[in-house]
Amino acid sequence: MPDQEQKTDIDKKVLSFKPGDIVMEQGQVAKGLYVLMAGCVEVFFDGVRVAEINQKGAFLGEIASLLGGRRIATVKAATEVRVLYIEKVTEYLEKNPSSALIIAQTLASRIVAMNKKFSHFEQIARNWIEVGQNAVARRDIGPIRDALKDMQEVFQREIKAG
Repeated sequence: MPDQEQKTDIDKKVLSFKPGDIVMEQGQVAKGLYVLMAGCVEVFFDGVRVAEINQKGAFLGEIASLLGGRRIATVKAATEVRVLYIEKVTEYLEKNPSSALIIAQTLASRIVAMNKKFSHFEQIARNWIEVGQNAVARRDIGPIRDALKDMQEVFQREIKAG
């Protein structure tokens, strides 16, 4: 729940959140866009922490706001946070095309990062499959046990890294 509310314009207002407060929740109908003014937020997808954002000017909630759907992630304040809430997203972006460009660039960079991560995981998975197939052919479960331990470590490391 926002701690403070300070109106800055007819369709914009500054909101403040305390650590642990939910800025937006996965599944909520999107009603606006947020711009991080100060602080740090954590992003959770299906309960798993996937990112930490602390860059002043970063947009939050842009995907659902642009698509007119539901929030795809939960965003929680990790520290004291101030955001600019923009209710009329289309009007705002029409009046501020540089912001639309920044959102497009941000989304494009996220796609590139996800593609790299997916490619990396695909390579790791192929290796684990090969290890498993070779172990089965040799009737030796030791390498399978090692691969499972490796899988667990890789996924734990990725979850912590966000």
